[in-house]
Amino acid sequence: MAYSQCLRVFLAGTINKSTNAHVLWMHLKSFPKGANAICTYLWSDIVNTKQSEHPASRARRLIVQADNCVGENKNKFVFGFLAWLVLVGLYDEVEMHFLIVGHTHDLVDSMFGTLKNAFFAFGQLL
Repeated sequence: MAYSQCLRVFLAGTINKSTNAHVLWMHLKSFPKGANAICTYLWSDIVNTKQSEHPASRARRLIVQADNCVGENKNKFVFGFLAWLVLVGLYDEVEMHFLIVGHTHDLVDSMFGTLKNAFFAFGQLL
């Protein structure tokens, strides 16, 4: 039996420039995107880095670059999460950077382009 409906998913990505880890997050539309998802992605990257042998595991300063999405990145929950990272002693300071409005194409967007090209080349995700 063949199915003609596509599975609709949300995509998000993280790039850890210290370790060069590129992670693509996909989840079903039945799970909401927003601050909770963003904090989960960041936390996963932080835990993976802190548990590694990479020199970045000892970093005391976290720098986050995000796009200008108010619903996901620019809200009290994400900033509260980043403040909590300092409060519990994982970092001494956290910086949050945003690109200029209208210029939000960053390295994570290039990961989406690579995925899109692979999908159209092969007709499916592996």
